[in-house]
Amino acid sequence: MKMKSTELLQQNDFFDIAQELGQLGAWEYRLNTDEYLWSEGVYKIHDADPETFNLSNYSLDHWSEHTREVFNVAYAKALTAGEDYDITGEMRTFKGRYIHFRTTCRVLKDAQGNVVRLVGIFQDISNLKEQELLIETYKDALDKGSLVSVMDKEWTIKHVNSNFEKVSQYTNEELVGQSRFVFLPEDELKKLRDEAMPMLRDSGLWHGEVSNRRKDGGLYWLSTNIVALKNSSGEVEQYLGFCTDITEKKETEELLAESQRLKVIGEMAASIAHDFNNSLQSIMGNIEAAKFSLGNPTQLHKNLELIERVAFNVKDRIKALQGLGQPASSKIRRSTKAIDSLIEESVEELSPIWKDQAEKDGKTISISVESVKDGLLVGLSDGDVKNIFYNLIKNAVEAISAKGTLEISIKPKELYVEISVVDNGIGMSKEVREKVFTPFFSTKTFEVGRGLGLSGVHGLLHSVGGSINIIDSRPGEGTHIRLLLPVLVENVEVVSKNVSSVEDIQGVSVLLVEDDAAIGESSKFLLEALGLQCHWSSSALDALEELKHRSFDLILSDIGMPEMNGFQFREKVRELNIEAPFACLSGWEISEEDASRYGIEYSLMKPYNLESIKSLLFEMACKI
Repeated sequence: MKMKSTELLQQNDFFDIAQELGQLGAWEYRLNTDEYLWSEGVYKIHDADPETFNLSNYSLDHWSEHTREVFNVAYAKALTAGEDYDITGEMRTFKGRYIHFRTTCRVLKDAQGNVVRLVGIFQDISNLKEQELLIETYKDALDKGSLVSVMDKEWTIKHVNSNFEKVSQYTNEELVGQSRFVFLPEDELKKLRDEAMPMLRDSGLWHGEVSNRRKDGGLYWLSTNIVALKNSSGEVEQYLGFCTDITEKKETEELLAESQRLKVIGEMAASIAHDFNNSLQSIMGNIEAAKFSLGNPTQLHKNLELIERVAFNVKDRIKALQGLGQPASSKIRRSTKAIDSLIEESVEELSPIWKDQAEKDGKTISISVESVKDGLLVGLSDGDVKNIFYNLIKNAVEAISAKGTLEISIKPKELYVEISVVDNGIGMSKEVREKVFTPFFSTKTFEVGRGLGLSGVHGLLHSVGGSINIIDSRPGEGTHIRLLLPVLVENVEVVSKNVSSVEDIQGVSVLLVEDDAAIGESSKFLLEALGLQCHWSSSALDALEELKHRSFDLILSDIGMPEMNGFQFREKVRELNIEAPFACLSGWEISEEDASRYGIEYSLMKPYNLESIKSLLFEMACKI
């Protein structure tokens, strides 16, 4: 069927447009006439004028040497062996432009199989090459600077780059097909499910700091960006992870925090030593007075009460030192007590700094805490919270020259609790405010401060999604600091006790494990005074032998003991399938991590009195 002339013209127009859009043209070589033909597109690519350029003068001199070598081999095979070719190369046009091109050839033969024509296309692929180079540059930058992972919608790993392999110690082959969740510690898995997944569904992007487990079992930290790729229906098809290894940064932060804690202990030691000496004098004085009051029961009871009160004040001082001396756990990111209680405890425990030492230096400082008493738990460990307020209180004390105040207010704000800390000290200039959160920046001498305090607070809060900001501070007018701490969607657990009187625990059998004879004897006396049947073992090994021959309703054990400590004893008790409620009595506060690891539901810190041991027994007896 023959086309009309107008249809042929239209076809030629379409062909010209297609050539221009594709930056290509067609060429032909006829062997019988030794004639080359170019379409207009090929002339344009070469910057040649079809009216003046003579194709018979065309040479390959303007092609790169490598391109000429490849082409000559391919062209010879097309003519002699009838092989098609498809090659790419570089050349300069007749106007001197440097371009990348692609040329293809289809060999046409006659009935006898002889080559009679070569036809093909010639295409400018410079833009494509630039895009490929750009993509390769981006890929190279990502490979050098990031750990990249690709996961399907079920979080199954499809690919990781070489950086990911190097840091995780797994090969791509070992990781592909595995769930991304397998390599996360339990607390990080909970963070991903509770925090990251909802954000990825909503906004398609999540950023956070995540610890992962290496092949050798060790942990490494990643600053992680996850992007959710969705289809046209809004459903997630796959996830892309772009991460930076921040393990060294995390380890440095921990070292700085440890340095700060050790510095705290040194600073508090002198004040607490003075406080202890006063407490010991009070105890010794009342003991001497009690000796003279043996015939006066009322006075004797008063002396003993004073001794008990002083002993518990000393306990609080020791607890403050222990809390500051122990590194805060990097895994635990939840408080066990309400934020208002933790702040009030911090103020009380740090009184040697803001009260005793300040008075020695001639200062008078008052601290007030205003709270709505909502019982809010926050996404920081108890130790983290107390270390934060140590730094803030210490800074405020140092900023007050003679007489001053520090006001702390606590207000709930949806997903955060807002804490304002306001003092009437010397204040800060604009230049100091801009640098105050910079590591090692300090306006003090090296002996007074190393600039680790507020920068450490800033880094800690930032790592859990919180913040600290200077709201206002001017020289001579004091400072207003605001903190935002993430709130946990939990309530402070209230233990419901159905045992409330001494009569309810009388006759209950107790195994007491304590290696210190004085403590063992006095504790046994107290327990029996409450009507319990108490057996005292002076070692964990003796206690295990006793458990093989008789059962007990409750078990109370010290932690620090020779041969077998309290944690090891607890594990042995569990191996014997003994379900009696178990409590640790120790001079150290039991961490949440240790309590979870060893299955310890109850603990009481030494020293304890009759009321505190009674309260513990009531609580444990509910589980009998």
